[in-house]
Amino acid sequence: TRWELCVFSFLLAVSEVNAFLMCCFFRKPDKIPTLQEFRHKLAWQLIKNRWVVEQDEDKQQERVLSTS
Repeated sequence: TRWELCVFSFLLAVSEVNAFLMCCFFRKPDKIPTLQEFRHKLAWQLIKNRWVVEQDEDKQQERVLSTS
């Protein structure tokens, strides 16, 4: 499993840098975050992903309905 984690880490890092460069390209020069700020915001958005929360809530409601 170590090999898979290395590949995942590499792909995640490449995606992160590409997203940061895209952010820098499309934003106004005075509003460009540092790489550290961008990584921090990205990490919190991945952790608190509303889509995943909504999906979890739907599953919980299905469980409640199926046990009733």
